[in-house]
Amino acid sequence: MGGRCIPPILLNSSEHLISKSLISPRPIAHERERALVVRAFDPLSVVITVAVFLQASPSQCGQACTAIIESIHEFLHRSITPAARFMVCCVNPEKMVLCAVGNSISRRHHYIPQGLLNQFTDKNGRVWLYDGEENRRYATATINAGQVKDLYTLDRPDGLRDRNLENLFFSAHIDGPGHIAIKALLDKQVPDDEQMRDFFIFLAAQYHRTPAALERVSALIEPIENESLRRAAKHAPEFCEKVTAMLRAQGATEADIVECFASIERGAWKIKPDTNTILQLAIDHIETTACVLAKLRWGFAEVPDGGPSLVISDHPVSLRRLRNRTGPLGFAYPDVEVTTPLSSQIVALGRYEDGPNRFCRLVAGAADFINAQQMRNAKRFVYANHGSDDLLKSVVGFRGTGPQQRTMQTTVDGRLFITNTLSS
Repeated sequence: MGGRCIPPILLNSSEHLISKSLISPRPIAHERERALVVRAFDPLSVVITVAVFLQASPSQCGQACTAIIESIHEFLHRSITPAARFMVCCVNPEKMVLCAVGNSISRRHHYIPQGLLNQFTDKNGRVWLYDGEENRRYATATINAGQVKDLYTLDRPDGLRDRNLENLFFSAHIDGPGHIAIKALLDKQVPDDEQMRDFFIFLAAQYHRTPAALERVSALIEPIENESLRRAAKHAPEFCEKVTAMLRAQGATEADIVECFASIERGAWKIKPDTNTILQLAIDHIETTACVLAKLRWGFAEVPDGGPSLVISDHPVSLRRLRNRTGPLGFAYPDVEVTTPLSSQIVALGRYEDGPNRFCRLVAGAADFINAQQMRNAKRFVYANHGSDDLLKSVVGFRGTGPQQRTMQTTVDGRLFITNTLSS
Protein backbone atom coordinates (compact mmCIF):
# COMPACT_ATOMS: atom_id res chain seq x y z
CA MET A 1 0.00 0.00 0.00
CA GLY A 2 1.02 3.62 -0.30
CA GLY A 3 2.07 3.84 3.36
CA ARG A 4 5.09 1.63 2.70
CA CYS A 5 6.74 4.47 0.79
CA ILE A 6 6.86 6.64 3.88
CA PRO A 7 10.38 7.22 5.30
CA PRO A 8 11.10 5.63 8.70
CA ILE A 9 10.66 7.35 12.03
CA LEU A 10 12.62 6.40 15.13
CA LEU A 11 10.87 7.01 18.43
CA ASN A 12 13.07 7.18 21.50
CA SER A 13 11.20 7.13 24.80
CA SER A 14 11.72 6.27 28.43
CA GLU A 15 10.50 2.85 29.51
CA HIS A 16 7.43 3.88 31.47
CA LEU A 17 5.84 5.42 28.38
CA ILE A 18 6.20 2.41 26.09
CA SER A 19 3.08 0.54 24.96
CA LYS A 20 4.04 -3.12 24.61
CA SER A 21 0.96 -4.06 22.59
CA LEU A 22 1.58 -1.54 19.81
CA ILE A 23 5.33 -1.32 19.43
CA SER A 24 8.13 -3.76 20.20
CA PRO A 25 10.80 -2.30 22.50
CA ARG A 26 14.39 -3.52 22.69
CA PRO A 27 17.08 -2.45 25.21
CA ILE A 28 19.90 -0.24 23.93
CA ALA A 29 23.57 -0.40 24.90
CA HIS A 30 23.35 1.95 27.90
CA GLU A 31 21.95 -0.65 30.28
CA ARG A 32 22.44 1.54 33.33
CA GLU A 33 19.90 3.99 31.96
CA ARG A 34 17.43 1.20 31.09
CA ALA A 35 16.21 3.25 28.15
CA LEU A 36 14.21 1.68 25.34
CA VAL A 37 14.18 2.38 21.65
CA VAL A 38 11.16 1.81 19.47
CA ARG A 39 11.71 1.41 15.73
CA ALA A 40 8.69 2.08 13.55
CA PHE A 41 9.58 1.70 9.88
CA ASP A 42 6.08 2.73 8.91
CA PRO A 43 4.98 5.61 11.14
CA LEU A 44 1.34 4.83 10.43
CA SER A 45 1.76 1.56 12.36
CA VAL A 46 1.91 3.50 15.62
CA VAL A 47 -1.25 5.49 14.92
CA ILE A 48 -4.44 3.91 16.20
CA THR A 49 -7.50 6.06 15.61
CA VAL A 50 -7.84 9.78 15.12
CA ALA A 51 -11.18 11.37 15.81
CA VAL A 52 -10.43 15.06 16.29
CA PHE A 53 -8.70 17.19 13.68
CA LEU A 54 -7.98 20.82 14.39
CA GLN A 55 -7.17 23.35 11.69
CA ALA A 56 -4.40 25.45 13.17
CA SER A 57 -4.54 28.16 10.50
CA PRO A 58 -7.15 29.25 7.92
CA SER A 59 -7.15 27.19 4.72
CA GLN A 60 -8.63 27.94 1.30
CA CYS A 61 -10.29 24.51 1.32
CA GLY A 62 -13.27 25.80 3.29
CA GLN A 63 -16.21 23.42 3.09
CA ALA A 64 -13.99 20.52 2.02
CA CYS A 65 -12.62 20.12 5.57
CA THR A 66 -15.10 17.35 6.40
CA ALA A 67 -14.02 15.31 3.38
CA ILE A 68 -10.36 15.61 4.37
CA ILE A 69 -11.07 14.54 7.94
CA GLU A 70 -13.02 11.48 6.84
CA SER A 71 -10.36 10.45 4.36
CA ILE A 72 -7.46 10.88 6.79
CA HIS A 73 -9.26 8.98 9.52
CA GLU A 74 -10.12 6.06 7.24
CA PHE A 75 -6.61 5.88 5.79
CA LEU A 76 -4.87 5.93 9.15
CA HIS A 77 -7.29 3.42 10.65
CA ARG A 78 -6.66 0.91 7.86
CA SER A 79 -2.91 1.35 8.31
CA ILE A 80 -2.67 0.29 11.94
CA THR A 81 -1.57 -3.09 13.16
CA PRO A 82 -4.39 -5.60 13.74
CA ALA A 83 -3.41 -5.99 17.40
CA ALA A 84 -4.16 -2.33 18.00
CA ARG A 85 -7.69 -2.33 16.60
CA PHE A 86 -9.54 -3.93 19.49
CA MET A 87 -9.77 -0.76 21.59
CA VAL A 88 -12.92 0.61 19.98
CA CYS A 89 -15.65 -0.08 22.49
CA CYS A 90 -14.10 -2.53 24.96
CA VAL A 91 -11.10 -3.18 27.12
CA ASN A 92 -8.60 -5.91 26.20
CA PRO A 93 -10.80 -8.89 25.26
CA GLU A 94 -8.07 -11.28 26.39
CA LYS A 95 -8.95 -10.24 29.93
CA MET A 96 -12.64 -10.71 29.17
CA VAL A 97 -13.59 -7.25 30.39
CA LEU A 98 -16.29 -5.86 28.14
CA CYS A 99 -17.91 -2.48 28.59
CA ALA A 100 -21.68 -2.54 28.34
CA VAL A 101 -23.64 0.47 27.18
CA GLY A 102 -25.92 2.35 29.54
CA ASN A 103 -26.96 5.92 30.11
CA SER A 104 -27.69 5.33 33.81
CA ILE A 105 -24.04 4.72 34.65
CA SER A 106 -22.35 7.44 36.70
CA ARG A 107 -20.42 10.02 34.74
CA ARG A 108 -18.21 10.77 37.76
CA HIS A 109 -15.09 8.81 36.95
CA HIS A 110 -12.67 8.58 39.85
CA TYR A 111 -9.00 8.65 38.99
CA ILE A 112 -8.31 8.29 42.72
CA PRO A 113 -10.62 5.56 44.08
CA GLN A 114 -12.89 6.55 46.94
CA GLY A 115 -11.48 3.69 49.00
CA LEU A 116 -8.08 5.38 48.93
CA LEU A 117 -9.50 8.85 49.55
CA ASN A 118 -11.34 7.46 52.59
CA GLN A 119 -7.95 7.09 54.25
CA PHE A 120 -7.53 10.88 54.12
CA THR A 121 -10.80 12.03 55.68
CA ASP A 122 -11.46 14.05 58.83
CA LYS A 123 -13.52 12.86 61.80
CA ASN A 124 -16.71 13.73 59.89
CA GLY A 125 -15.79 11.51 56.95
CA ARG A 126 -14.98 14.41 54.65
CA VAL A 127 -11.81 15.00 52.67
CA TRP A 128 -10.31 18.47 52.45
CA LEU A 129 -9.73 19.50 48.86
CA TYR A 130 -6.98 22.03 48.10
CA ASP A 131 -7.27 23.64 44.69
CA GLY A 132 -3.87 24.98 43.67
CA GLU A 133 -5.25 26.56 40.52
CA GLU A 134 -8.04 28.56 42.13
CA ASN A 135 -6.30 29.07 45.50
CA ARG A 136 -9.11 27.71 47.65
CA ARG A 137 -9.86 24.85 50.04
CA TYR A 138 -13.03 23.17 51.23
CA ALA A 139 -14.29 19.92 52.76
CA THR A 140 -16.39 17.54 50.69
CA ALA A 141 -17.53 13.93 50.45
CA THR A 142 -15.06 11.58 48.78
CA ILE A 143 -17.53 10.93 45.97
CA ASN A 144 -16.95 14.53 44.86
CA ALA A 145 -13.15 14.37 45.01
CA GLY A 146 -10.58 12.79 42.72
CA GLN A 147 -12.98 12.59 39.81
CA VAL A 148 -13.61 14.09 36.38
CA LYS A 149 -16.83 13.90 34.42
CA ASP A 150 -16.61 11.29 31.62
CA LEU A 151 -12.85 10.85 32.08
CA TYR A 152 -13.02 7.19 31.02
CA THR A 153 -15.94 7.40 28.60
CA LEU A 154 -15.32 5.61 25.30
CA ASP A 155 -16.80 6.40 21.90
CA ARG A 156 -18.31 3.39 20.15
CA PRO A 157 -18.49 2.96 16.37
CA ASP A 158 -22.30 3.00 16.56
CA GLY A 159 -22.23 6.52 18.01
CA LEU A 160 -23.10 5.54 21.59
CA ARG A 161 -20.92 6.49 24.54
CA ASP A 162 -19.68 3.75 26.83
CA ARG A 163 -19.25 4.80 30.48
CA ASN A 164 -18.59 1.43 32.11
CA LEU A 165 -14.81 1.40 31.99
CA GLU A 166 -14.53 2.63 35.57
CA ASN A 167 -17.06 0.14 36.98
CA LEU A 168 -16.27 -2.96 34.97
CA PHE A 169 -12.52 -2.55 34.67
CA PHE A 170 -10.98 -0.23 37.25
CA SER A 171 -13.40 -0.86 40.14
CA ALA A 172 -13.90 -4.58 39.63
CA HIS A 173 -10.44 -5.71 38.54
CA ILE A 174 -8.04 -3.15 40.04
CA ASP A 175 -9.53 -1.04 42.84
CA GLY A 176 -11.39 -3.83 44.66
CA PRO A 177 -8.47 -6.27 44.92
CA GLY A 178 -6.07 -3.38 45.51
CA HIS A 179 -8.05 -2.07 48.48
CA ILE A 180 -7.99 -5.50 50.10
CA ALA A 181 -4.20 -5.54 49.83
CA ILE A 182 -3.91 -1.96 51.12
CA LYS A 183 -6.16 -2.74 54.10
CA ALA A 184 -3.85 -5.60 55.06
CA LEU A 185 -0.83 -3.29 54.80
CA LEU A 186 -2.50 -0.58 56.89
CA ASP A 187 -3.26 -3.24 59.52
CA LYS A 188 0.44 -4.23 59.37
CA GLN A 189 -0.39 -7.68 58.11
CA VAL A 190 1.98 -9.33 55.65
CA PRO A 191 0.06 -9.75 52.37
CA ASP A 192 0.37 -13.02 50.48
CA ASP A 193 1.84 -13.13 46.98
CA GLU A 194 -1.52 -12.61 45.28
CA GLN A 195 -2.33 -9.59 47.43
CA MET A 196 1.07 -8.07 46.68
CA ARG A 197 0.43 -8.61 42.99
CA ASP A 198 -2.91 -6.82 43.39
CA PHE A 199 -1.12 -4.00 45.22
CA PHE A 200 1.41 -3.54 42.41
CA ILE A 201 -1.33 -3.53 39.76
CA PHE A 202 -3.24 -0.98 41.84
CA LEU A 203 -0.17 1.28 42.07
CA ALA A 204 0.59 0.94 38.37
CA ALA A 205 -3.00 1.79 37.45
CA GLN A 206 -2.94 4.72 39.87
CA TYR A 207 0.08 6.09 38.06
CA HIS A 208 -1.35 5.72 34.54
CA ARG A 209 -5.04 6.63 35.05
CA THR A 210 -4.84 10.21 36.35
CA PRO A 211 -5.56 13.28 34.20
CA ALA A 212 -1.88 14.22 34.39
CA ALA A 213 -0.82 10.79 33.13
CA LEU A 214 -3.37 10.78 30.31
CA GLU A 215 -2.13 14.20 29.19
CA ARG A 216 1.41 12.82 29.10
CA VAL A 217 0.33 9.92 26.91
CA SER A 218 -1.39 12.35 24.57
CA ALA A 219 1.75 14.49 24.40
CA LEU A 220 3.79 11.39 23.57
CA ILE A 221 1.78 10.28 20.53
CA GLU A 222 0.59 13.64 19.20
CA PRO A 223 3.84 14.55 17.39
CA ILE A 224 3.97 11.06 15.85
CA GLU A 225 0.44 11.39 14.52
CA ASN A 226 1.10 14.84 13.10
CA GLU A 227 4.34 13.72 11.45
CA SER A 228 2.47 10.71 10.06
CA LEU A 229 -0.14 13.02 8.56
CA ARG A 230 2.49 15.27 7.01
CA ARG A 231 4.35 12.34 5.47
CA ALA A 232 1.17 10.66 4.28
CA ALA A 233 0.28 13.83 2.35
CA LYS A 234 3.75 13.88 0.81
CA HIS A 235 4.57 10.20 0.25
CA ALA A 236 1.38 8.08 0.29
CA PRO A 237 -0.25 8.02 -3.18
CA GLU A 238 -3.37 6.16 -2.01
CA PHE A 239 -4.05 8.76 0.65
CA CYS A 240 -3.46 11.67 -1.74
CA GLU A 241 -5.61 10.17 -4.47
CA LYS A 242 -8.56 9.61 -2.16
CA VAL A 243 -8.37 13.07 -0.62
CA THR A 244 -8.10 14.60 -4.09
CA ALA A 245 -11.15 12.67 -5.32
CA MET A 246 -13.23 13.69 -2.32
CA LEU A 247 -12.21 17.32 -2.64
CA ARG A 248 -13.19 17.36 -6.31
CA ALA A 249 -16.54 15.80 -5.43
CA GLN A 250 -17.04 18.65 -2.98
CA GLY A 251 -16.43 21.19 -5.76
CA ALA A 252 -12.90 22.20 -4.80
CA THR A 253 -10.77 23.75 -7.52
CA GLU A 254 -7.32 22.46 -8.44
CA ALA A 255 -5.84 25.47 -6.66
CA ASP A 256 -7.79 24.54 -3.52
CA ILE A 257 -6.46 20.98 -3.69
CA VAL A 258 -2.87 22.12 -4.11
CA GLU A 259 -3.24 24.51 -1.19
CA CYS A 260 -4.79 21.76 0.92
CA PHE A 261 -1.77 19.46 0.57
CA ALA A 262 0.63 22.36 0.94
CA SER A 263 -1.05 23.38 4.20
CA ILE A 264 -0.75 19.80 5.52
CA GLU A 265 2.95 19.72 4.66
CA ARG A 266 3.42 23.08 6.41
CA GLY A 267 1.88 21.63 9.54
CA ALA A 268 -1.23 23.81 9.35
CA TRP A 269 -3.40 20.78 10.17
CA LYS A 270 -3.00 19.34 13.64
CA ILE A 271 -4.19 15.97 14.93
CA LYS A 272 -5.23 15.41 18.52
CA PRO A 273 -5.39 11.78 19.74
CA ASP A 274 -8.86 10.75 20.80
CA THR A 275 -9.88 9.42 24.22
CA ASN A 276 -10.08 5.80 23.05
CA THR A 277 -6.48 5.92 21.86
CA ILE A 278 -5.18 7.55 25.03
CA LEU A 279 -7.02 5.15 27.35
CA GLN A 280 -5.81 2.15 25.36
CA LEU A 281 -2.20 3.21 25.76
CA ALA A 282 -2.68 3.97 29.47
CA ILE A 283 -4.26 0.57 30.11
CA ASP A 284 -1.52 -1.18 28.13
CA HIS A 285 1.10 0.29 30.47
CA ILE A 286 -0.44 -1.04 33.67
CA GLU A 287 0.75 -4.64 33.55
CA THR A 288 4.28 -3.77 32.42
CA THR A 289 4.62 -1.14 35.14
CA ALA A 290 3.29 -3.54 37.81
CA CYS A 291 5.99 -6.06 36.87
CA VAL A 292 8.66 -3.40 37.34
CA LEU A 293 7.20 -2.30 40.69
CA ALA A 294 7.36 -5.91 41.90
CA LYS A 295 11.16 -5.82 41.53
CA LEU A 296 11.52 -3.02 44.11
CA ARG A 297 11.97 -3.50 47.83
CA TRP A 298 9.04 -1.87 49.58
CA GLY A 299 8.82 -0.22 52.93
CA PHE A 300 5.49 0.70 54.48
CA ALA A 301 6.48 3.56 56.72
CA GLU A 302 4.41 5.13 59.48
CA VAL A 303 4.51 8.78 60.49
CA PRO A 304 6.13 9.04 63.95
CA ASP A 305 4.11 10.27 66.92
CA GLY A 306 3.56 14.00 66.69
CA GLY A 307 4.45 14.09 62.99
CA PRO A 308 2.31 15.83 60.35
CA SER A 309 -0.48 14.00 58.56
CA LEU A 310 0.30 12.89 55.04
CA VAL A 311 -1.54 14.38 52.07
CA ILE A 312 -2.26 12.87 48.67
CA SER A 313 -2.28 14.62 45.30
CA ASP A 314 -4.27 14.11 42.11
CA HIS A 315 -1.23 12.25 40.72
CA PRO A 316 -0.16 10.37 43.85
CA VAL A 317 2.50 7.93 42.59
CA SER A 318 5.64 10.03 42.83
CA LEU A 319 9.06 9.26 41.31
CA ARG A 320 12.42 10.78 42.14
CA ARG A 321 16.03 9.90 41.39
CA LEU A 322 18.22 9.47 44.47
CA ARG A 323 21.51 10.21 42.69
CA ASN A 324 20.66 11.94 39.42
CA ARG A 325 18.15 14.38 40.89
CA THR A 326 17.71 16.54 37.81
CA GLY A 327 17.72 13.84 35.13
CA PRO A 328 15.10 11.77 33.33
CA LEU A 329 12.54 9.84 35.39
CA GLY A 330 11.32 6.30 34.91
CA PHE A 331 10.45 3.24 36.96
CA ALA A 332 13.38 1.23 35.60
CA TYR A 333 16.20 3.60 36.63
CA PRO A 334 18.25 1.82 39.32
CA ASP A 335 18.32 4.87 41.61
CA VAL A 336 14.59 5.60 41.41
CA GLU A 337 12.44 5.93 44.52
CA VAL A 338 8.68 5.48 44.21
CA THR A 339 6.41 6.86 46.93
CA THR A 340 2.65 6.75 47.37
CA PRO A 341 0.72 7.70 50.52
CA LEU A 342 -1.72 4.94 51.49
CA SER A 343 -3.29 6.87 54.35
CA SER A 344 -2.71 10.03 56.35
CA GLN A 345 -0.29 8.01 58.49
CA ILE A 346 1.38 5.43 56.21
CA VAL A 347 3.30 5.79 52.96
CA ALA A 348 4.61 3.10 50.58
CA LEU A 349 8.24 3.61 49.50
CA GLY A 350 9.92 1.43 46.86
CA ARG A 351 13.60 1.26 45.89
CA TYR A 352 15.94 -1.12 44.08
CA GLU A 353 17.43 -2.66 47.20
CA ASP A 354 18.09 -6.17 48.46
CA GLY A 355 15.99 -7.57 51.26
CA PRO A 356 12.36 -8.32 52.04
CA ASN A 357 9.54 -5.81 52.17
CA ARG A 358 9.10 -4.41 55.67
CA PHE A 359 7.10 -2.18 57.99
CA CYS A 360 9.01 0.79 59.41
CA ARG A 361 8.79 4.37 60.65
CA LEU A 362 9.63 7.57 58.87
CA VAL A 363 12.56 9.55 60.19
CA ALA A 364 11.98 13.06 61.49
CA GLY A 365 11.21 15.49 58.66
CA ALA A 366 10.45 12.77 56.11
CA ALA A 367 6.68 13.29 56.25
CA ASP A 368 7.11 16.98 55.35
CA PHE A 369 9.36 15.98 52.44
CA ILE A 370 6.83 13.42 51.15
CA ASN A 371 4.03 15.99 51.41
CA ALA A 372 6.13 18.45 49.42
CA GLN A 373 6.64 15.76 46.76
CA GLN A 374 2.90 15.23 46.53
CA MET A 375 2.30 18.95 46.12
CA ARG A 376 4.96 19.23 43.42
CA ASN A 377 3.47 16.23 41.64
CA ALA A 378 -0.08 17.62 41.69
CA LYS A 379 -1.68 18.73 38.47
CA ARG A 380 -4.20 20.82 40.37
CA PHE A 381 -5.58 19.19 43.54
CA VAL A 382 -4.22 17.96 46.87
CA TYR A 383 -6.36 16.10 49.42
CA ALA A 384 -5.90 16.03 53.19
CA ASN A 385 -7.72 15.13 56.42
CA HIS A 386 -7.72 18.69 57.75
CA GLY A 387 -8.18 22.31 56.70
CA SER A 388 -5.21 24.66 56.89
CA ASP A 389 -4.41 28.03 55.34
CA ASP A 390 -0.70 27.24 55.58
CA LEU A 391 -1.20 24.01 53.66
CA LEU A 392 -3.16 25.87 50.97
CA LYS A 393 -0.31 28.36 50.64
CA SER A 394 2.13 25.47 50.16
CA VAL A 395 -0.10 23.77 47.58
CA VAL A 396 -0.28 26.97 45.53
CA GLY A 397 3.45 27.61 45.92
CA PHE A 398 4.57 24.12 44.88
CA ARG A 399 2.18 23.85 41.92
CA GLY A 400 3.99 23.38 38.63
CA THR A 401 7.39 22.61 40.18
CA GLY A 402 7.24 18.83 39.69
CA PRO A 403 8.49 16.63 36.83
CA GLN A 404 8.08 18.06 33.35
CA GLN A 405 7.58 16.28 30.04
CA ARG A 406 9.70 17.38 27.11
CA THR A 407 9.41 16.42 23.45
CA MET A 408 12.21 17.09 20.96
CA GLN A 409 12.52 16.32 17.24
CA THR A 410 15.93 15.85 15.61
CA THR A 411 16.79 14.73 12.08
CA VAL A 412 19.94 12.63 11.65
CA ASP A 413 20.92 11.15 8.26
CA GLY A 414 17.43 11.73 6.94
CA ARG A 415 15.75 9.99 9.87
CA LEU A 416 13.52 11.79 12.28
CA PHE A 417 14.04 11.15 15.99
CA ILE A 418 11.12 12.06 18.25
CA THR A 419 12.34 12.04 21.84
CA ASN A 420 9.95 12.24 24.75
CA THR A 421 11.25 12.32 28.32
CA LEU A 422 9.88 12.98 31.78
CA SER A 423 12.49 14.83 33.85
CA SER A 424 12.73 16.12 37.38
